[in-house]
Amino acid sequence: MPKRYIVRLSEAEQQSLKDLVSVGKSTAYQIKYANILLKSDINGPGWTDEQAALAFSCHRNTVANLRQRLVEQGLEAALQRKSQQRPSRQPVCDGDAEAKLIALRCG
Repeated sequence: MPKRYIVRLSEAEQQSLKDLVSVGKSTAYQIKYANILLKSDINGPGWTDEQAALAFSCHRNTVANLRQRLVEQGLEAALQRKSQQRPSRQPVCDGDAEAKLIALRCG
């Protein structure tokens, strides 16, 4: 099955990702995502989803979803985790209850 979303990074984007990887001050998943994008670049190595998934110990759907986010939403969105549509846990208290709790504790 041919790739639907093709990764084509500009020189500036490639350099930004290389800097992110080489400095190593980011979170582990951001470094992993940057490496996946660098290897999936059609102007670079052009790895398949299976090759990237095997090399970076993730599922091939992770690589495909990462490529899709890059093409549709841009580089910054691709380097962040996808936000949950429905959080698994409801907040313990709302803003008013939190304000009362802080006032009680500090008062």
